[in-house]
Amino acid sequence: MLKPKALTEVLGQVNTPNTSGGALLLNNEGLLLACHGYECSGDRDNNAAVSAALISNIWETFERQGWWSRRVIFA
Repeated sequence: MLKPKALTEVLGQVNTPNTSGGALLLNNEGLLLACHGYECSGDRDNNAAVSAALISNIWETFERQGWWSRRVIFA
């Protein structure tokens, strides 16, 4: 089982001093599993959750069109 605190720490390693924004980990249904550096705490969780939902929608569109078999896209 994935532990949210451990996931957040790992995502924190992705962000370097020259990186703006943050890192999100979500599933293909748009469920936000963990985030770091992205207004992830308290009432501002909505920012990360909305972004996760939008990215999931884009992901689903690419899957329907068969893009995943040709290339990988990171957001």
